Amino acid sequence: MLKLQKNQWICDTCGEVINAASEGYVEWINEEVDGETQCRDFHIVHQKVFSPRKNEHGCYQHGEELGRSDLPLENFMGGIGIAQLLSFIDLGEIIDPDNEHDPRINNFREYAEIFRRLHLPFYEEARLYFEMAKKDGFFDGANEIWVYSELEEIVKRYGDKV
Repeated sequence: MLKLQKNQWICDTCGEVINAASEGYVEWINEEVDGETQCRDFHIVHQKVFSPRKNEHGCYQHGEELGRSDLPLENFMGGIGIAQLLSFIDLGEIIDPDNEHDPRINNFREYAEIFRRLHLPFYEEARLYFEMAKKDGFFDGANEIWVYSELEEIVKRYGDKV
């Protein structure tokens, strides 16, 4: 049974636990679309030195792909991390006072998932049990907020069944 501690994540490449923010990275691709930078393919991965994969790129999925970007997972933690994540959506009135720049996100569902994984307590582990909870009817009648208020309950209820 997997029991994640606070500030642990599951690597999108190898599926192993990233033990601390200092051992992980967030990576994505930047591409130009109609003169604007769009960001896509976000992943949470092991920093190369902590990767169980001993190949050239470790757990990084984008390797040498054009437009590859990454930052340490620590840069996405706390208030500054939320500010970092929000900057992909809106540069803010200080930097972009006339709101001339569109959001840099290519796929908002994918982006929201990364945001949840980084900032919602229990989400990273609870998401492993979503299919089981769906089949069990746990989400029947749920609204868009309730699901996220029950993450700890999902871990307690379904984590023991794995």
